[in-house]
Amino acid sequence: ERRTVALVNDFGEMGIDASRLGNRGAEVVELPNGCICCSLRGDLAKQLVKVMKRYQPERILIEPSGVADVTSLLAVLNRPDIRPLLGQLHLYTLIDAAAFLKDYATLPDYFEMQAEVAPVFVINKTDLSMLNPRAHVVTARFSMMDEALDPDRALVALMTAAKAEEDQDNARDHAEDHGAGKHHEDHAHHHDLEQTLGFTSWSTTLSGFYEAESLERLLSSAARGDYGEIRRLKGLAHSGEGWILFELAGGRSYMTAFAPQGEERARVMAIGKITAPERLKSDLEACALQAAE
Repeated sequence: ERRTVALVNDFGEMGIDASRLGNRGAEVVELPNGCICCSLRGDLAKQLVKVMKRYQPERILIEPSGVADVTSLLAVLNRPDIRPLLGQLHLYTLIDAAAFLKDYATLPDYFEMQAEVAPVFVINKTDLSMLNPRAHVVTARFSMMDEALDPDRALVALMTAAKAEEDQDNARDHAEDHGAGKHHEDHAHHHDLEQTLGFTSWSTTLSGFYEAESLERLLSSAARGDYGEIRRLKGLAHSGEGWILFELAGGRSYMTAFAPQGEERARVMAIGKITAPERLKSDLEACALQAAE
């Protein structure tokens, strides 16, 4: 099996995905600040160099947040100090078909930009909704793909991605020159998730032991919109003698047993337009059976 390192990036202060991957035996490095975008280019480049020197991996998996700017990510990988260190680059775009229509209606420009770059779409919760008819489609049910991924199909030209980003920058500069006003904050206006998408992140630590049935009811409340429009909720909690992982994604809730590797914090994070954070916190606290010893 090839030596693999995963770089994980979550939108929010208390990410869960790094713990999930580490729980499966992967070597995981968590990136800060919740968005691989212009402002994180230097951080990502430094992490890549450190990872290659420390682990000497045969393969690196980069899992950006669901709202990351893929062209900016590819631009980092195409830097003169990074590109010679890499071999082939494969890009896969994972689509949640159950939530796609709603998400696309909210963020059409964002999805179309990703669709133009991606050579391969993996559509989970199978339902076809194609933006790029040239892309190869791999369908999946319950996260199990119906066919093996062909790495050759996922090859992407880095220069093409870099050129696409340059074209976007030129288009913005042209628009600003004609009355929109210049901005010099490294395109921060383009990547400000709270302004552009209306999303906020919310997180808190958990203490005590949590009842699975109570957490299931809380996830149902979140799916109904009792706390606002929550796009994603993920948490790790003590439950009896073990741990449970619970989450809400695409309007559906999931819960499974979890075996932490080493030190782990019980915590929960949510992303979306959260209008009742205090109620969410109090309802979470009500799920606890007793205080942690």
